[in-house]
Parts: sequence; structure tokens; C-alpha cells
Amino acid sequence: MTLANNYFLKKWPNFEKNILIEGKTQTSNYWTRATFIDGLLAFNEVKPNKNLIKYANDWGTFHKWNVSKSEMTREPQLMAAGKAYIKLFLIDKSQSNRIANIKANIDQLLESHRVDDWINTEAMFMTMPIMAQLGVIYNNEEYLDKLYQMFIYSKVVEGLYSDQEFLWYFNQSFKPPFKTPKGQNCFWSRGNGFVLAALTQVLDILPPSAAHYDEYLDSYREMMIAVLNLQRNDGFWNVSLTDPNHFGGKELTGTALITYSMAWGVRKGQIDETTFKPLIAKAMRGILNESVQINGSLAWIQPNGKEPKDGQPLTLKKPSGMEDFGLGCFLLAAAEVVKLNNK
Repeated sequence: MTLANNYFLKKWPNFEKNILIEGKTQTSNYWTRATFIDGLLAFNEVKPNKNLIKYANDWGTFHKWNVSKSEMTREPQLMAAGKAYIKLFLIDKSQSNRIANIKANIDQLLESHRVDDWINTEAMFMTMPIMAQLGVIYNNEEYLDKLYQMFIYSKVVEGLYSDQEFLWYFNQSFKPPFKTPKGQNCFWSRGNGFVLAALTQVLDILPPSAAHYDEYLDSYREMMIAVLNLQRNDGFWNVSLTDPNHFGGKELTGTALITYSMAWGVRKGQIDETTFKPLIAKAMRGILNESVQINGSLAWIQPNGKEPKDGQPLTLKKPSGMEDFGLGCFLLAAAEVVKLNNK
């Protein structure tokens, strides 16, 4: 973790610098960089380092604790930085300015009758934990009610969840009749990693007595059973989960997000240790042996996209343009495994 993090910070010493995603310039609090900061803070939990906290605080201060590109938005990709802002507020609750803007943005959702913002699974990863945190911080059920309404809309009304295979389609475009070449339904590993990580973070935030906690937990456990038998021999999960011939192969981010959620579940006693701990060990061995390079760079990161074919073929040396997101996923997974080992 130290090696990979140091490599990235040496390559990107200036957190003020804009980033480039698919040829478009984005501010450095865009969702990919926000995921890195989220992972950075998880790293700090297992190896405290005041320099990491300073880096994250300086990043937030530079962006005036605002969402990406503007002050107000409903766009999940622009609000993702709110997860890190809230974590930094919880470290120092005297700094309420750190969450004022993200609260104002989420309050827009509460005031609206719309619940259809999460039309793909990445939106859930970016926004669900923010709403859960605000609900707990302010002891306000309105945040949790809206969170549930939006979750159910995506799951049932939008129909992104397969209640037969217990996996999620990334968006409407990949629901049947869309099929892989083998005739399977198309479930993207990163897309399902997004949902698992979102559920993991929501369950970690909410008390077990919270409304709908059990339903989130059931969804989490169903997905864990689904991925149980889909792991590759090398520890990774295929980019296309159910069809190894459909852009199968090593990919860091989907595997790391699944591993992160699985390690959390074992540590918290939510899934069976005997069944799942060997999968976690195999996944981490795969990531450390194949993804983490000698210089600290990370390989096998799929570029930005929405399905298995995007950015393919992946190779050991191919740049992804999403180093920050890949590192964030790795740090989340590795930190959770450290916590599990410590327990």
C-alpha cells in the first residue's frame, strides 16, 4: 500500500491539477480522484500518517469543499467527493464547513419527488454512502428514507438487479435481450463492485436498528453468494462475470471492490469466514502478484467505461487513464484485509 501510494503521489504531487478522463478535462475532485482520497483515508486508518490527512485536507480546502465543477448538482459523479469530505469532517467535527456544500446538494434530492437519479450502478457507489452518513450525522430519517426510495427505484423499477442471478446490470442497455457471445446475461465486474462497495459502506455506517438495514444486508449477502463461484484460479474475477470468453481476464478494480466488500463482511461476521476467507486470500495474492508492480504502479486497470468491452484488450503495460480510481480501489481492499488480519 505504501509503495503504490508513494508512486502515485510522486507522479501526481499537485492535487490542484485538473485530470483528463476520456479526453475531457475534469477538476481533481471528480469521482475517480475522490475514490483515491477515499482509499487514502482507509489507508490512514490502518497506518496513521499525518501527511496523508494533510494531503486530503489540503485537497478539500483547495476545492472549497465543493462538488466537482460547480456548487450545486444532482449528478452523482460530481458529488462523489462528498464521501471524503464527510470522513474528514468526522475526524474534526469542529469543521462543519467541510460538509455544508455536500449537504446542500443532497438536500436538493430530499426536496424533489424524483427518485430516478441512479440509472447506473456507479451512481449508487458515489451517492448511497453520503446519504447514509448525513442521515446518521443529523439524526434525520429523511435522508435514509430517500436513500431507500432511490435504491428501490434502481433495483426494482429500473430493474437493474437480477433476482435470479443476484447480480446487477450496469444500466438498462445491458438487460436482456442483451447477451454475451455465450448467451449469458452481461454482468460487469466493476459494475457489481460498485454496488457491493456501496452496500458495504452503507451497512458500515447505519446501525443495525435502522429501517431497511436488513434489506440492504440481504442484498449484500445474495451478491456474495453470486460471486462465490465466479472467482478465477488466479484470484481475479473476470471483467464479464458469467462469461469468461466475453472479455475475460485480469482486472484490478472490479476484483478489488469485490475483495473489499468480502473482507468487510468476514470481519463483521456478516458472511461465513470459513467459506469466504480463502477467496479473499486468493484475491489479494493475485492483486499483489499481478497488479502491483515493482515500482508501485498498478497494472490491469480497465479504462473508464460502462461494460466489459470498454478499453479492451487489457495488457500489463497498457495505461488506463484511471490510475487514481484504481489505486483508490486497491487501498480500500488492502486496508480492509489489514483490518481483518488484525482482528
